[in-house]
Amino acid sequence: AIVMSALLSPGDHLLISDNAYTPTKMWAETYGKRMNISFDMIHPDISEAELENAIQDNTKLIMLESPGSLTFEIADVPMITHIAHKHDIAVAIDNTWGAGVYFDAFKHGCDISIQAGTKYFIGHSDACFGTIACNKKYNRDIKITHKVMGQNLDGDTAFLALRGIRTLYVRLEHHMRSALKVAEFLENHPKIDKVLHPGLESSKYHALWKRDFTGACGLFSFTLKDNLESKMQEFIDALELFGLGFSWGGFESLVMPCLSDNLIRATQSEVASGASLIRINIGLENVDDLIADLTQALEKI
Repeated sequence: AIVMSALLSPGDHLLISDNAYTPTKMWAETYGKRMNISFDMIHPDISEAELENAIQDNTKLIMLESPGSLTFEIADVPMITHIAHKHDIAVAIDNTWGAGVYFDAFKHGCDISIQAGTKYFIGHSDACFGTIACNKKYNRDIKITHKVMGQNLDGDTAFLALRGIRTLYVRLEHHMRSALKVAEFLENHPKIDKVLHPGLESSKYHALWKRDFTGACGLFSFTLKDNLESKMQEFIDALELFGLGFSWGGFESLVMPCLSDNLIRATQSEVASGASLIRINIGLENVDDLIADLTQALEKI
């Protein structure tokens, strides 16, 4: 909200990647609309020609999330930023999945990098805060807007963030290794339809991930072959080591159901028609224990 409020004025136009965090679109539909700021959604797979056609004379900002934190599409960020800068358009990216470690937003042309520090910076799921890093061109406007909105970090949360950052690299390596092992297990399980993890060679986004990222975190999604909502509920209820939670990036493994009603977006083409996703956050527990828990839960559906 701070970035969009800082860089957009009445009469401007905004482009939002349709796999972005839902509150980004909510800002455009509510506050942005009241400010006479128009917006359009773009698919993360957008081509150069499609992006050129989507850009209007008054387009001032492109908001990306790569990968999306539900359906895990990876955008061609260097291509998007190259075209955007030809038109003097700023590009902001939600870089929470890469944690500011596995994806260098500025090296790939972004002007602004946003993170939910609540996730991997904190690492213990016990505080909420966010970060904005930007280049000099947009620094002044963002700092002023941040100050005016009063979004200041309290001392206790700052302490918890500094505590978490001390172990960030060590935790991320563990999350990555375990999540890839779990993703590979699920991909080969007869009751799983699709695993959405760009680190898997089977992913249509694997080449982009390998080109632009140096690693992966612990968050990905999958779908069941038996796609009934009741089967998804049976599976989740049977899990013993996974908590039920909307957040991610912490030390404990979590699972979250995402029903098809919440996936009404162009990116739904990445999953089976009408599918319901199960999003999974792999924590720091023993990965073999997690796989055993998933195995017994899958056997019960």
